Amino acid sequence: MNLKYWIIGLSMLPLFTACSDEDDIDAIFMGRTWKLSRIMQNKSTSALTPEEQKKVSESAENCFIVSFSGDNFSGRTLESSFTGTWTVDGKKHTISFNIKGGDGMNPAEVVSQKMINILQYADKYKGDTRNLEIQHSGNSSYLLFYPLN
Repeated sequence: MNLKYWIIGLSMLPLFTACSDEDDIDAIFMGRTWKLSRIMQNKSTSALTPEEQKKVSESAENCFIVSFSGDNFSGRTLESSFTGTWTVDGKKHTISFNIKGGDGMNPAEVVSQKMINILQYADKYKGDTRNLEIQHSGNSSYLLFYPLN
């Protein structure tokens, strides 16, 4: 009889545990470097031409990246680098970037321009420790990243 109550009690345990829709910001961002894999215009349309996508796919590991550390971030496109501060809210899934310095503010290369533009106007993110989507919801474009570390 005691075993029966134990089984019933254990089977009900998941009902009493709280679920949180808040992301683990430290696990997703802190000390992580993310590599760009795609730039999307919307859920079904790439913002890149096939030639531009090839440039992203074949770029060196230290190109088209964003790294996070505390309140600061740094990034690199194909031809330039940039730094700044950022904020994130794991409950609301919001993110913003304040690009302060570097030589990457006005890149000549088109993919770099698109990446910088979306980061400057980013306001939402989705993802976890395996993938990251940084969105500019004003025009539905977004950056897709995968982790390097």
